[in-house]
Amino acid sequence: MSGEVALPAPPSQFSVKDFIGGLTRRRGLVAVIAAVCVIAALTIALLLPPEYRSMGTILIEQQEVPADLVRSTVTAYADQRLQVIAQRGAKRRFSDPSPGIGVDAIEYLHDKEVAAVATDTLVFEVWPCEDPAALLPVHMIDLRDLGLVQGQLWYLDDLAADCAADGVHEFLLAATPLPLTHGLGGPVAPTATK
Repeated sequence: MSGEVALPAPPSQFSVKDFIGGLTRRRGLVAVIAAVCVIAALTIALLLPPEYRSMGTILIEQQEVPADLVRSTVTAYADQRLQVIAQRGAKRRFSDPSPGIGVDAIEYLHDKEVAAVATDTLVFEVWPCEDPAALLPVHMIDLRDLGLVQGQLWYLDDLAADCAADGVHEFLLAATPLPLTHGLGGPVAPTATK
């Protein structure tokens, strides 16, 4: 047994204290590795362009709304109705019958995961209401329970004419509301981009 040295058996488990002790003994090497990582990260960050490009695909499916879900209470021609409204004045206009979606359409809008609906009608839903005991039930359920954004009194004639002219009925709609905290029911500035 000359010249042989017996080594202690390695511990079966390392403790946190052993780990910290190892890092302390190799603090110079740890500092060099950390410095190299920081310098590499800064170099990459400074060399990369400040603008990034992101791409995505949006699938737009044409919706087919069954006619029985959109009931009209107006039987006169639109030009005649506009003439009558102009003669009566704006105050009187709110008591006139108005076409719109009915309560039966709520389930359809929910099933199709519709995020927003805009109409060119005054009340958005059928007026007078289908059930006299419930005032504006579509508003209450769509806005409060579903979080569905509603738009009323939108001027859609130019958009409809443009879609008919080029045959493209898909567009990105941006309708920015007024920047009012806790505001609702305010005017928007809608822009359709094809």
